[in-house]
Amino acid sequence: MGTMYAAVVEPPMSRARSRGALPRTALIAMVVGILAPAAFSGTAALFESTSTVGDQGFAAGTVYLSDNDQGRAALTMPNAAPGATETSYVEIAYGGTLPSSVRLYADVRGTGLDRFLTLTVTRGTGTGSGFAPDAVDYVGAGRGVLYAGTLADLPTSYANAVIDPDVWQGSQTRTFRMAVAVADDNDAQGRTADVDFHWEARNT
Repeated sequence: MGTMYAAVVEPPMSRARSRGALPRTALIAMVVGILAPAAFSGTAALFESTSTVGDQGFAAGTVYLSDNDQGRAALTMPNAAPGATETSYVEIAYGGTLPSSVRLYADVRGTGLDRFLTLTVTRGTGTGSGFAPDAVDYVGAGRGVLYAGTLADLPTSYANAVIDPDVWQGSQTRTFRMAVAVADDNDAQGRTADVDFHWEARNT
């Protein structure tokens, strides 16, 4: 089984890393020996011929993700009241040569506000008023929705992450609409939450 390489894009954190898996390439060498039998007694003459197939090329495939956040926070709610909402659009671009699976997970910190924040992640094209969600209802939560739940329940590792439905390869871009709403719950008062969203690609 081939080695798996990954690239991670973390808006607005560190940039993507890119690596690749070596494609299998055959290297063939042929050695041909030809012996002419002696027609006389004494030392026999030996004829040899060697043919080598050389100059074999090897190149690592690539897995590469990037985003359009330019170091800015994707979502900010510094003094949110009950029922407050915030929406942001993140464009994730793939530029690798290997077919890859892309997944979304998060690192969440704070004092428990994540339990009172509802997050909806919708995939589509365009941004703002021009955003168009995918036509497919992936998880039964509406067109283009990949995740709908609390921020606390968003997966925190690649192993159980939210899986993008497509295999990514070549040059392509997807837009993800990130919508957050604060629950109307007095227990949310004074709490905080910080989150890093990670989109990670691994070749399939």
